[in-house]
Amino acid sequence: MKKIGILIDADYIGGAETNFRFILPGLYEHGYESMFVTHGSDNIGKYFKDKKIPVKVNGNLKKYHSLSHNGMFSIKNSIKTLVALISNYFLVRKMINRESFDVVISNSMMSHFLLSILHAFDNKSNTRYVMHLHDIVDRSKVFGLYGLVLDQIVSHCDKCIVCSNAVADRINVKTNKVVTIYNPISLNHEDTLMSLRREKTDRIRIGFFSRYTPWKGHDELLKILDTIHCLNVEFVTYGNNTDKSCFDRFQEKFENMAKRKGINVQVNGFVSNVYQKMISCDVVLLLSTSPDPAPLALFESSSLGIPILAYDTGGVRELFEKFNLIGEVVEQGDYLAISNKICSFQRKKYNAVANLESLSPSKFVESYMFNILNG
Repeated sequence: MKKIGILIDADYIGGAETNFRFILPGLYEHGYESMFVTHGSDNIGKYFKDKKIPVKVNGNLKKYHSLSHNGMFSIKNSIKTLVALISNYFLVRKMINRESFDVVISNSMMSHFLLSILHAFDNKSNTRYVMHLHDIVDRSKVFGLYGLVLDQIVSHCDKCIVCSNAVADRINVKTNKVVTIYNPISLNHEDTLMSLRREKTDRIRIGFFSRYTPWKGHDELLKILDTIHCLNVEFVTYGNNTDKSCFDRFQEKFENMAKRKGINVQVNGFVSNVYQKMISCDVVLLLSTSPDPAPLALFESSSLGIPILAYDTGGVRELFEKFNLIGEVVEQGDYLAISNKICSFQRKKYNAVANLESLSPSKFVESYMFNILNG
């Protein structure tokens, strides 16, 4: 059986990692065995085991650290990351030789960097190196060095898959290696979820589906709740609470503010089937304060016929225009506009967006398989 290695420096399932719930079965059906190489095996392994998806997990990578601490450059963290990078270089090189991977896919920035070094200086095998880039890179970081490093990484891979044109636009290498494949979503599920639709009440339910981390906009949600002038609303939030301090701080503030204003709120953790919760909402919010490349909530809400109010960051406007999504793009940071739109919201029947068929898992896997194995 042929083998594919997937390199990722995370121990949780975020939006980027959920794509592999489609990719892995597709690889398996095409005769490929998959192995996740990560610094945390428990959460990732459990996620795919629960979904009965065959995958091996090696959790021996050393964990990288943020190069800054409290907003300042940290020499200590930088040294730790350099040591981890050197250790991981030898571990991955040894693993590639031992496992005889046909393809290795990197799924995060440090993993991209590691594989580019292997490809440039130590590629003695026929292994293909594919980077799956999910981030809109700030090319100005570290006096522009970040952008130059990104270009070098792309030039040394065999294929670079990006999740939106907004991501591709940050790459200055003129090459046909870069290909845009939009994130997939489950389709044709509305009939099976109809029984979960909430019976309409006087209250408008606002849903927020984002990982609890500062840039996903939870502080913006607090501002909306604080400034909202109507009381016939209720808020529900769901998300992976990998940043527990962010989760605890948000939950306390959100619930206290809601209690003071007499508005119902529910703060919840991770859910494996977002649709089962989203379908009970009248409106969904997307409030990312950093460029969000291709938020799944945009596709998920429109596939259910639920409007979404989204900040204009990253690839949001691109996806709205390309797929004719339901809802509205709002200027980033204009939480007062969001508050006013919520209070003036009128319920009506929206049909699920029809042109999302190109995002079906089968088409995604077909395109993904072609690009990681060819060109």
